Amino acid sequence: MAIIHHGKNTLQEKLDDLYEKRFEEDRASFFRQIEYKKERYETARDAYRRSLPGKLFFLILIIAVIILLAVRPEIIRTLQEAAHNLFSGLENSLAEALRNDMANTGSESVGIGQALLNILIGFLSLIASILLWFFRVSSGVLVVVICFGILLFIAYCIIKSLAPVRKPVLDRTFNEEAAREQGRTDPPSDEMKILISGLEGEQTALDMLSELGDNCHIYTNLMITYDGRDSETDIIVVAPHTVTIVEVKNYKDSLIGDWSDEELVLEAERGHTTHRNEVYNPVKQVATHAYRLSNTLREHGVPAQVNRCVLFVNVSVSLYDMTDEKNALQQCPVFEKYQSSSLHEYLQTPQKGTNGSSVVKHLNKLIDEQVSSFQRPAGSVPAAFCGQEPTIGK
Repeated sequence: MAIIHHGKNTLQEKLDDLYEKRFEEDRASFFRQIEYKKERYETARDAYRRSLPGKLFFLILIIAVIILLAVRPEIIRTLQEAAHNLFSGLENSLAEALRNDMANTGSESVGIGQALLNILIGFLSLIASILLWFFRVSSGVLVVVICFGILLFIAYCIIKSLAPVRKPVLDRTFNEEAAREQGRTDPPSDEMKILISGLEGEQTALDMLSELGDNCHIYTNLMITYDGRDSETDIIVVAPHTVTIVEVKNYKDSLIGDWSDEELVLEAERGHTTHRNEVYNPVKQVATHAYRLSNTLREHGVPAQVNRCVLFVNVSVSLYDMTDEKNALQQCPVFEKYQSSSLHEYLQTPQKGTNGSSVVKHLNKLIDEQVSSFQRPAGSVPAAFCGQEPTIGK
């Protein structure tokens, strides 16, 4: 097995930054909602307190009327007679309407609408008869107490229902651990998908290259600085007499263009829609990395010829529409995932004037200088997002 050295992974840092940003947004949204609900509760509470004296006065007035009617029976009798006359007249009117309706229809068939009207009139007549019987046989005090008792109960229920209730949600505390976990399980944004795709691609490539012999060293995410400019390499493979920079791409769609172009087109079919996006040519990208690493090694007196190649780790990528009019692939070959044996052979082909052990010493020194407290262990791509690949990957 090859010896693997992990550098500072800026892809993972960027992804963590996005997770942290999502967490901060969720926390701010949580407190905004709580504050809004508290304001609404306090507004309702203040309004209830202002209206409470009037409501209490209304209840006291009802109680006073009940007591007054109980003390003065003649008022009750007057009200009882008025109610008796009212319901008696209602009953007579309904009975007369029902008789007239039946007389008019005779034996002829009655429509559905007329039948329903007859049922309604009969029902109202029954209710009027019950109320009339109640006012005839019951005492005046009992009638008034029952009626006003019902009103008092209704008034109490209304007042109680209008009282604002402090819901438990207003006293909830923000659970940071649960919020962070939820943020990582929620569907990722497009920017997150791109970073996750890049991490998955690097891990796939690392799994493929780890099968190299134990005389090979693999460096991931190593930053190379030359002439004031930086290049973050995906993977550097150092064999006994070979140094190669491997640019990893996790594209899953059709790549269109010429390998000598600055920009290529990534074309994706999504249903009946075709999406086209321009991407920087990985052959050009890795050439820049190789140029800076080669010059850096030369400045430090390390003899090495730096090779370069591009590795597409997604089996769904299509390179059939690519051309190579200027023979760019002679200096930078392109490999796909199923060509692992050819890739291994290329990475271990000796190059004249290359001292692998000297390169390893220099790169180990760079690792010591650059690595931070964060080190991503192999296989640390979030499991919740595995397989969710965007149109444009890393």
